[in-house]
Amino acid sequence: MINISKVYCLFIVTASILNGYSFFFMRGFSFGMLFTSIFALCGLIKLFSESRKTEETLVSKKTIKLSIYLSIISVFAFLLNDPEINLQAIVFDLAKFFTWAFCIGIGAKYYNEHFIYKIMVKLGLIATYYIILQYMLIYLLKMPLPNGFDLYFIKPNYEGYEFSFSSSGSRPGSFWLEPAFYSYYMNTVLILTLFGNYKYESKIKNAIFFSVGILLSTSTGGLCNMTIIWFYYYWLKFNAFGLKISMIFLSILFLINLPAFIIETASLFHGKNVVSDVMIRNLTKLNELDKNSRVGGSFVQISNLNKTQKLFGVGYGSLKSFLPESKSYVNAAVALIIKHGFLGFLFFLYFVLRLYLRQKTHSGKILCFIYFLGGFYSGIWFSTSSFLMLPILLYSNQSKCQLHGKRLNETYV
Repeated sequence: MINISKVYCLFIVTASILNGYSFFFMRGFSFGMLFTSIFALCGLIKLFSESRKTEETLVSKKTIKLSIYLSIISVFAFLLNDPEINLQAIVFDLAKFFTWAFCIGIGAKYYNEHFIYKIMVKLGLIATYYIILQYMLIYLLKMPLPNGFDLYFIKPNYEGYEFSFSSSGSRPGSFWLEPAFYSYYMNTVLILTLFGNYKYESKIKNAIFFSVGILLSTSTGGLCNMTIIWFYYYWLKFNAFGLKISMIFLSILFLINLPAFIIETASLFHGKNVVSDVMIRNLTKLNELDKNSRVGGSFVQISNLNKTQKLFGVGYGSLKSFLPESKSYVNAAVALIIKHGFLGFLFFLYFVLRLYLRQKTHSGKILCFIYFLGGFYSGIWFSTSSFLMLPILLYSNQSKCQLHGKRLNETYV
């Protein structure tokens, strides 16, 4: 008999990989979206059936409430702005958001904390070995290994993806088509490894190994998050106030000089291989945050909102029509403000703040911080990466944890 709890756990761990693939006859509808829809449907059914028959809450209502609040704000946006109605875009955007909420909400029944961590570590180790292999083969044998695989019936779901490093836009990302997704995943594993109380051999060795993988991904955001995580880890290790002040001072000096050092070193290989060129380009982003499309370039779009739109947004399904033709990407924070206004942003901020305050461990607190921070330079808040981060924040360290098919009053982190 299929263990639904383990299937759900396998899905949320691999969702960001599955989202990069689809059947060749269903391009645009990824495996990630397919499984998300299935679990969301299960959550919807259980919300209106089993939860009424038992005292136990089988579906977490936190994400669902957030979706309802944002939907109400979206209605006000349509009434006040009188936009051109694109019914198909509205229905798709609305369905996508509630699917996201119900898929995460069903974790109240199926989340298995101990099993999740075991899978995450194993996948993290395999993925990091693979990204190291990618580097070795491209440098030593000039034989690139792809991030994604064309399996004939199953194909990469991202348009324009190339199976080589011949393009200046291609980077090693292990099994993730986008290296940033690999870094999101690995930073999550790194947090649980460093701060969790899970019984796992070679804890620090694994943490260092995972950090090497994040560095090799050349993800600017991943590298910054990794630095924050290690800083927080050693901050907790030092008890003396003087040592902490010294640590802050040395860390600032280190962070100021690290990009310049790496750029200088990588420039020795400039023009000789794509990876070093990409690393230089990504690190120099830190000097151009005001122009970068993920940061400053995104926040510029808020100035195009009128006063009413700044309060209520432009509503579901109107984001693409609002953005100029030359602008195809905005980060999660800006997307939220454009669609639901600053009122919607405050609801989300309240959601994250409550989530942070209920965390009982250092792993939960730093993960919540990294999740929130990510919304200001990426789309992480409502991406497949949130399918892993939010269940950990919502269901880890709770009194009820499902393990081996039984409900136990134990805490694993």
